Amino acid sequence: MSRAKSELPFHKKETLIGVGVSLGVVAGAVIGKLAGNMGLWISLGIAFGAGIGAVIGKVLAADQPDDAGK
Repeated sequence: MSRAKSELPFHKKETLIGVGVSLGVVAGAVIGKLAGNMGLWISLGIAFGAGIGAVIGKVLAADQPDDAGK
């Protein structure tokens, strides 16, 4: 059973996106408090955080060695 080079195990992807969303919520809450519009900035933080978590997952998957040589 070989795994494609560009994929991480599901639990790692899920964790990275969760970390990104968590950081996005925190950043969005801080910016929202400073800007006076919490709803907008928390939702933007979630969106950007999920996107950043997904990109980090793809970058880390690309750095993993290929298991096809075994």
